Amino acid sequence: MLPFQDQIAAANRTVLENQFSAFFSLTNATMDSWGKLFDLNVNTARTSLEESTVIYKQLLEAKNPQEAFSFMSALLHPTAEKMFSYSRHVANIASTAQTEIAKVAESQISDANLRISSLMQEAAKTAPPGTENVMAAMKTVMESANAGYQQINRSTKQVADVSGANLNAAAEQFAQASEKASGSVKSSAAK
Repeated sequence: MLPFQDQIAAANRTVLENQFSAFFSLTNATMDSWGKLFDLNVNTARTSLEESTVIYKQLLEAKNPQEAFSFMSALLHPTAEKMFSYSRHVANIASTAQTEIAKVAESQISDANLRISSLMQEAAKTAPPGTENVMAAMKTVMESANAGYQQINRSTKQVADVSGANLNAAAEQFAQASEKASGSVKSSAAK
């Protein structure tokens, strides 16, 4: 085997090891996110069941429909706040997962670029005379691919940031609307 072929074989082995490492990192991040989401949903369901039991008992103890209506209208705002809180927790879990996935992807791209660059430099040193144009073309292709990867990474980060900001804005508007609705229901009940 030629020395350059040994370097390619070693680089391939390293790339495979890095891909397995990235796969396991992504799998762990995904499982961690699913676990957090599962825990959030179980806790939400448990809390909802406990609160529903208390609410139904209080409704059964209402002496007249006006008292029952007043009690139900008082529950609107806390329910909206809980939905708002739940959506924030889900968004936080998704954001954390996206950040972890982006870190792994960025690391893999950076590592691959370094290894390919190193191989290209070594290949250029041991290339036969007359292949300078081919080596220059390969270098240009690699630089273009690297620039493309970096642009995709920046665009992905921007999309994630905008999505997170939109989700927070929508949740805030929902909370404000529910507070206004709760206030109008309370004023109707008082009349």
